[in-house]
Amino acid sequence: MALFRRQDRATAGTAETVPAPAGSADVPRETVAGQLSAGEAAFELREALGRIRELEHDLEAARREAGRAGAAGAGAAVDEVAEAIATPLAHLATQVALVRAGGGVLTVDDLAEAAGRLFRALERAGILLDGDVGAAAAFDPTRHLPPAGGEPAPGTAVVLRSPAVRVVGGRVVRRSTVTAGAGEAGGEAG
Repeated sequence: MALFRRQDRATAGTAETVPAPAGSADVPRETVAGQLSAGEAAFELREALGRIRELEHDLEAARREAGRAGAAGAGAAVDEVAEAIATPLAHLATQVALVRAGGGVLTVDDLAEAAGRLFRALERAGILLDGDVGAAAAFDPTRHLPPAGGEPAPGTAVVLRSPAVRVVGGRVVRRSTVTAGAGEAGGEAG
């Protein structure tokens, strides 16, 4: 245990110490008995207030660090969700496009409306579809899966068969499926 070293001048060399609560220094008996002068008490109070400010600063720093760790964990959780639903989400987007174009087996617009709501909800959660089915794009191996005939050179014209799925921050968790050739939209897309 640490000992409180300051002593009252009148009792110099005779102060006895008494145990203090765990985690604090031992305190001279005269302190316990209220024998400090006003100046000494003011000094002690300033020291205690300074220590309280230090502890508050340390607590705030710990809270900020915990917040950063929580944000990183939340980002990882979103990535995990995106990876888990990426392929079904891309397939659903493809089916919706087929239904709306009238070429699919499914003919119920209610399904398309429900899927649209799902897409909007996922976007709010940070999971985004990237590209429109049927749109032309320049092949990018980081955003597109190679077509069945082999991987084209980067920049080659392709048509999106399904959109990519990415998370906030731009990381692609599921690449678009593509076919070789120019698309109907004629513009650059995901």
